[in-house]
Amino acid sequence: MWVTLDGLNIYYTTKGSGRSVLLIHGLSAHSFSWRRNIEPLAEFFRVYALDLKGFGFSDKPLKSDYSPEGMANFIVQFMDALGIPEAALIGNSMGGMIGLTVALQYPSRVTHLVLVGSTGYPLRPKLRWKLLETPGLGDFLLRFVGKKDLQRGLRHCYYDSSKITSETLEGYYKPYLQDLNLKPQLLLARKFKFDRPSPWESQYSRIQIPTLLLWGREDRIVPVHHAYRFHREIKSSRLEILEKTGHAPQEENPDEFNKRVLQFLKNT
Repeated sequence: MWVTLDGLNIYYTTKGSGRSVLLIHGLSAHSFSWRRNIEPLAEFFRVYALDLKGFGFSDKPLKSDYSPEGMANFIVQFMDALGIPEAALIGNSMGGMIGLTVALQYPSRVTHLVLVGSTGYPLRPKLRWKLLETPGLGDFLLRFVGKKDLQRGLRHCYYDSSKITSETLEGYYKPYLQDLNLKPQLLLARKFKFDRPSPWESQYSRIQIPTLLLWGREDRIVPVHHAYRFHREIKSSRLEILEKTGHAPQEENPDEFNKRVLQFLKNT
């Protein structure tokens, strides 16, 4: 399905009925990353999974606000356009940071917050990412990014990379067969400054929304100590760790992920 926001065509899928749940994907991903979660959650809720602007099948403008605040505003625009007064936000990685920012800027629009391997504290990015984020050099290197880089990134996200099937790779790469424009993602990474403290960091303790912190024990991108740090700051949070699971629990360990999320949303 499609919705137009500020002249941009935004792709999304929706299923189910009841209270609204909005799924927010991470960097280098799109709504495909929630393929194993939409139907189980939709048995109890109205579920929306969108491709953020600059990602997946959605339009990829170069002149747009890709800051955390800009992306939070984009989420609220999406909710307004579809008549969603409030929703539970579930965000993976960068999507968690966007959900956090929505919760801080628009707390009345968020009923529950689920942070899944969420960014929000400084990371130690690999040299490859540091080079890509460098203006000029990053733009040049971006020309050579392809399917092998996607496969390498997915392997880094999983604890057990044998679970990555050819269908998984094809599903992630499919939007880029139409438009291999990764520049917006690069612009976003520069705006989010993942290796530096977030300007919102001192505000996390303000969050009173029921929050579930769901982490893979073997997350190599956002290590589990970040989860404990969030747990100390967000007093309304519950922390749950999934064993033998990496950075994308919703994909690698979907049954356990769905069970934990449903328990939280139904009972909190």
